[in-house]
Amino acid sequence: MAAIKVFQFGFFGSFQCRLATDPDPTGAFQRVGGWTYDLGEPAGFDRIIRLSSPKNLRTGLVDHPWADTNVIGIQTDTGTGLKPVAGPDPFMGQMVSFGTNVKFDSAAGRGASREALINFELSVGPVFKATVSTWPQITTTAPNVSEQANYIAKKKGVLAGLPAGDRKNSYATTGPDVWQAFYGMMGTVDDAKLDPPTITASSGCLKDVATRMASKPPGTKGKWVIHIDFYHFDGDTLCGDCNGWVTAQF
Repeated sequence: MAAIKVFQFGFFGSFQCRLATDPDPTGAFQRVGGWTYDLGEPAGFDRIIRLSSPKNLRTGLVDHPWADTNVIGIQTDTGTGLKPVAGPDPFMGQMVSFGTNVKFDSAAGRGASREALINFELSVGPVFKATVSTWPQITTTAPNVSEQANYIAKKKGVLAGLPAGDRKNSYATTGPDVWQAFYGMMGTVDDAKLDPPTITASSGCLKDVATRMASKPPGTKGKWVIHIDFYHFDGDTLCGDCNGWVTAQF
């Protein structure tokens, strides 16, 4: 088999996070002046970025039901360009996590919309783990006005369909006109450096990648980076979409 020059996998799914928004401090749990709020959820719910097993998942998600974030595509380049891995592979569909206590933190980054993802540790199923030397940092793009308008129309319809008393007070207190603020924006982590991962796969493409890494001299286990997009965040349900990819060059 020809040596792997580039390895890449993509992921997609939902994320959950109760962002503390201005003027509330980053670490705030109960809403004071910001526009995301708690509904009696335990304090451990605050700011943790969950990509699977959402905690106290709220009703009324806007675009689609919750979907755990997992691997949706795998490609390798052995000298003729990136091509999808042929046939079924055990790495496909594996669950992705950014860490059990990963959070957006403006104090560790460069302020609002430039937050660092503190406690970041990438894992994919039980077979792939990668740490970082520097916390990845997010950059938030300008709002997409058209998407914000679409959100308001969709959200009003969703709220109208909720049972009586089911979070209706949140509409009166905050409402879609405020929740739209983040929905039409995208937060992007662009090619953050990963430390070479620990791979324990016994078959499939990851086993081939581990073999490729083992053939490299110490300290030259490939250049590993991750790209992440957070988008369509709903300040009512505290959920949005997450997609991205990891690329390794040897």
